[in-house]
Amino acid sequence: MALSIPQSFHMRHLKDGARTYKGLDEAVTRNIEACTELGNQLKTAFGPNGMNKLLVNDIGKEFITTDAATIIHEIAVQHPAAKLLAMAADYMQNGPGDYVNTSIVLATELLIGASELINSIVFNFKIYRASKQLKSLKAIKRWEKH
Repeated sequence: MALSIPQSFHMRHLKDGARTYKGLDEAVTRNIEACTELGNQLKTAFGPNGMNKLLVNDIGKEFITTDAATIIHEIAVQHPAAKLLAMAADYMQNGPGDYVNTSIVLATELLIGASELINSIVFNFKIYRASKQLKSLKAIKRWEKH
């Protein structure tokens, strides 16, 4: 006799307000959106004409900066995929030169391109699968006629 697990079983183990998504495509899309949001926050501080950002951290200390490393260090990045970008920025800060903002903006643009590619591939695969099912259905109808 198999035990039945209620569908909301996993929800008891998550924090209040947590959302769940089904499927690999949905998870990848949400990860890309989180990274893109981090990149969009830093994009306006990029370059010689970058705008200053006013930050207030969790203890109430205020910062005015265009330095991407400071921005990333002081904001509370919660999403795991965006945390990976923040870790990459931390690594870039320890290296030669100041490529923190460049690396985040570049990674964001690459992820946007990947998202468009993923969406087109998924869409094309759904069309392919539907046409294959349609061909099978037509073949069955032809076989039934004979």
